[in-house]
Amino acid sequence: MQIKIVLSEKPNSHLAGLLLGICRNWFSMESIDIQMEVCAINGIQSNPVMMVAEGKADIGVGNPRMLLSFLSQFPELPLKAVSAPAQKNFYHFTSIEGQQVSSINIKTGFAAKGTWGNIDELRYLMQGQSNDPEIDVIDDMGYESLQKGVAQIAYINRAWEGIMAEQHGINLTYHRETVHDLVMGYDPVYFIRTDGSSKKKALMKRFFAILNKGYHDAYLHPLQVAEELHRHFSGVYPGFEQLPFLKRSLMMIHTSILDGENRWGIMNEFIWEELVLALKRIDKYTKRDNSFMSRPELASHLFTNEYLPYS
Repeated sequence: MQIKIVLSEKPNSHLAGLLLGICRNWFSMESIDIQMEVCAINGIQSNPVMMVAEGKADIGVGNPRMLLSFLSQFPELPLKAVSAPAQKNFYHFTSIEGQQVSSINIKTGFAAKGTWGNIDELRYLMQGQSNDPEIDVIDDMGYESLQKGVAQIAYINRAWEGIMAEQHGINLTYHRETVHDLVMGYDPVYFIRTDGSSKKKALMKRFFAILNKGYHDAYLHPLQVAEELHRHFSGVYPGFEQLPFLKRSLMMIHTSILDGENRWGIMNEFIWEELVLALKRIDKYTKRDNSFMSRPELASHLFTNEYLPYS
């Protein structure tokens, strides 16, 4: 059976478990045909959350803000996060080290991530440094936009673009680990519709069992897995052709994640509650009226661990 997965950005080390399952033929041995597609997220219509909601894809991969923002508009839809590859957020707003960030015109460079949900977070981050920063959005590689001088702040994955920047001699300043100031976070998450048939749910459980196995191996044995992914995906995805780079990326995740006794993917309500509270602060700052965020049971409705093999 085919499973279509839509990504909010090009594959990187956060997808190591999925890619490992593909190159080791674990999915094909279970008669699961994986189809992956990267979709732009410059607007709600092209967002992977929308594609899953409309049944155009089976699984979406993206940041939790996407899910929250979408469900704030369509709370009746049965969409939930079902797995978090790493219990830590590696995405940061960054600028060139030592460069004064303008308080008037901040351009943000995004690498295929689009802008959905991040603009308000950047405004919140910049409060006190600017009266009301004008934020222009450019379609460019995050760290490259900083290097070219066309952007002053970029939103990048520290375990991917951050390492690329270092390899190109670019020293970056990371503006807080996350905008939400959380010790832990989930980025990305896998999300699905949970209203499928019993047959579809069984298929999803088989998929996530393999995914769990892939992440377990990838993050426990990063150097060996880096070599395997390099051999299989070199020339297919940018970054995977550079073995030293790929090793550094997987090692950064390996040394930073909280493994929860190797129970990869599992999520807990505390993290989602903290995320919801952080986004409520941002919405208040940007004067958004978001009644969905005020629901006391919201966090527990955003995720489920029932599709993981140890649930």
